Amino acid sequence: VSAQDQKAAREILAALRNHPAVVHACLFTADGKLLTRYISDKADQDFPALTPESSGNRFEKKYAFAFRPVKLGAELVGSIALQSDLREETTRLKASLSIAMVVLLGALLVSLLLSVHFQKLISSPILELADVAHAVVVQQDYSLRAEQRGNDEIGQLIGAFNQMLAQIEKRDVALGASEERFRQLAENINEVFWITDPTKREMIYISPAYETIWGRTCASVYDSPQSWTEAIYPGDREQVIDAVTTRQEKGEYDEIYRIVRPDGSLRWIHDRAFP
Repeated sequence: VSAQDQKAAREILAALRNHPAVVHACLFTADGKLLTRYISDKADQDFPALTPESSGNRFEKKYAFAFRPVKLGAELVGSIALQSDLREETTRLKASLSIAMVVLLGALLVSLLLSVHFQKLISSPILELADVAHAVVVQQDYSLRAEQRGNDEIGQLIGAFNQMLAQIEKRDVALGASEERFRQLAENINEVFWITDPTKREMIYISPAYETIWGRTCASVYDSPQSWTEAIYPGDREQVIDAVTTRQEKGEYDEIYRIVRPDGSLRWIHDRAFP
């Protein structure tokens, strides 16, 4: 190897000063002999000379090693070994990770604030709707309405709920009017009008005319639904009770019998029932 070759090799390696991460480099001849070395001014120690290895990379502690062949055209003229200090890169990586972590935490915080904001936008109308529904159930007041604040999906849901309440309120008013007409009719006719459950164990309604005809209070029948049979004339009682248990559910109950009033007088009764 001539002195001129060594001088050229030193000039080549001197260009590594522009790469501060490279702290040590060795240039070898084709037969593996050390041609020249480079040690950075920033190196904190005197490195032992590297030995040529097959092309590749490896890591040792805080250093990275790279080995590459040197060719002139297709001819192999030597090889080069580079030793880089990873501490600066590690510091940069840590700084980048710190920045990324700060950005990530900031993004998470913004996402959290946005989610809380949107949750309020969504949950508040739903909770108010639930409160109105609960109030309707407890108070049986179908005139209540939930406040519709927009025309989005939740707004449409609230609007549909309010429409449902409006329809129920309308039917409730109509039903109340119908019940009032029924009450006025039932309480002003001279006949006894009565309603029981299918088992005959509960008197649901009996009109005031019962007190006029039977001479007994309506309250006594509500308390004891079968007490009306106690007033039936003994000779007719078995016939009526049998008809009550066998014919009423079929719609065939149509009986004529006598009752004994508290004053001892008799009344003839025409009694019909419909399921």
